[in-house]
Amino acid sequence: MPTPSQQNAWQKLFARRRKDDGIEDMNSILLQIVLAVMLIFMIAFFLFMGKVDGEISQLDELHQKIEQAERTELLHAVDQVTQNCRIRYGLTEFLHIDPATGEKTFDFSDVISRGKAVAATPQERAFRIGATAAYRDYRSQESCEAQWMREIRRLAPDLVDRHFAWLREIVKERIASVKKEVLEVQSLAAAAIQQHYAQHPDEVSDPEVKELLAQLKTMPETPERAALIAELARRLQVLAYAHLAEICKIPLLDGRNER
Repeated sequence: MPTPSQQNAWQKLFARRRKDDGIEDMNSILLQIVLAVMLIFMIAFFLFMGKVDGEISQLDELHQKIEQAERTELLHAVDQVTQNCRIRYGLTEFLHIDPATGEKTFDFSDVISRGKAVAATPQERAFRIGATAAYRDYRSQESCEAQWMREIRRLAPDLVDRHFAWLREIVKERIASVKKEVLEVQSLAAAAIQQHYAQHPDEVSDPEVKELLAQLKTMPETPERAALIAELARRLQVLAYAHLAEICKIPLLDGRNER
């Protein structure tokens, strides 16, 4: 049978364990409470972030729509300036668009007839004034871009600075496109004169071209003849552009009127 001292020792041991068990239970409950609170905060945080992300996405979408609307307005301004330049360069007087196919053609019958300019017609005046305006505008790419920007800023004053880099690239493309149309018009007008010279060699005044024409009359079909024909075509083209330059009183854009 245990002695009183042994009984006291056992009671102290078991009493300590029961006390420790109570502390562990309390710690477990507190840990569960902390985890529950953390879980609540985490759920609230993710809900908040989801709402914020949704609002940010809506703001981004709104900004994109605003940007698209502003650029659409700028494109309308660019279209208007483009059309004004076409009128300024006389392109609308010769341009015909097939409503069925959309094909563009240029008619110079009221400008060039029998290798010469038709005097005192609206088309001849448009060609002459348009060529002069195009030559002056395209002498400097920088000044030409600045002129376009001024016109666009007049039509959309509040939008140019916000989209300047994007707009500048659009303007460069349009300037090149309109210049290509001017070159096409001048090239076709020169081709009409060139064709007339080829069909009526007696009207050619250039002695070197006359000599080439005389050689071709007697030369057999040889590689040298083909080379001579190519040289004749080049010379006739130079004459045609020189004649157009005389009509316009100013050099043409590509400078082929200069020998």
